[in-house]
Amino acid sequence: MSPEADDSLRLLRTLLQAAGPDGPIHTDVEVAEYNWNAPCHFSTHQLARLQEVGASLAASAAEALGGHLGQDVPFRAAAPNQQFRERLAERFGEASVYHLALSAGDTPCGLLMLNAATAVGWVARLLGGAAEPGAERDLSELESDLLADTVAILLRVASETLQQAGGRAIDQVDDLRRGAPAFPGDAGAEYCLFAFAIEEDADPVVRLALLCEALDAVAGGEPSEAAGPSPAAEAGRQAMIEHFARVPLRAAAVAAEAELTVRQVMGLEPGDVILLPKHADDPIELYVDGKAVLSGRAVVASGRYGVEVLEACPAGGAEAPARPASDDAR
Repeated sequence: MSPEADDSLRLLRTLLQAAGPDGPIHTDVEVAEYNWNAPCHFSTHQLARLQEVGASLAASAAEALGGHLGQDVPFRAAAPNQQFRERLAERFGEASVYHLALSAGDTPCGLLMLNAATAVGWVARLLGGAAEPGAERDLSELESDLLADTVAILLRVASETLQQAGGRAIDQVDDLRRGAPAFPGDAGAEYCLFAFAIEEDADPVVRLALLCEALDAVAGGEPSEAAGPSPAAEAGRQAMIEHFARVPLRAAAVAAEAELTVRQVMGLEPGDVILLPKHADDPIELYVDGKAVLSGRAVVASGRYGVEVLEACPAGGAEAPARPASDDAR
């Protein structure tokens, strides 16, 4: 996600925490367990549908690769996982995998990734030998060609499975490469990650990362040509926004705080002036639940003091100073 999106989510989390458990929480809106760090393009029902497609893909890939390699390849599909492109780029930023850029028609749609050690084992099998478990090395030209043919089988199976499920065909954009993969889309692009392992509870050896919008038709949402999130995801977002808008909050505008000794406080008389550490044109913070969430400048409007909001405070904003006896003291 972009820094602006992160700031907005941080602010919203702070405001919801300030509302407290006694606020007007509506039980018909499922927001209590919402994961702010994960995309919500697909609903639970749609993810279950995608899991069925992943299981079908695993079975077809096992059969096709078994015939190609001359040995059983018992693929097991993990549950599909939604992730932002930024998170995937961080996760695989230093990974050494073979990857193939994919497109649906003329539109980039994701990547097919293969574990490097698995690649070495497969080409060794095709050449009649065996590789040491976990071995990684550069491939010869012949081995690279054999690996490209093997990955092409995986891509064909994936494309056919998606088409049978109502989606579009996927094709490779360029040649198979090794290194850190580059995922299409901006930082906030939503991906669905399919992972396949050869042995139960083993780490995945093949991953298929596709943009969520390219899977809308497969998941039962809008056709893949449609832009934007699926109807279920959009309806959920709107419900949350409407729900949040009704939650009341208590905010306090704080100019500054000063440290005084007991002797100084006891000696104050009417007319005395307490100098604050801020200048007259320094920003004023708006605190909610003890956290600075916005900053602005003091103004006078309709005969009353106010705060003109200028910007959101950065993540991890300052704690509010100790509360006085009443809010009127501010």
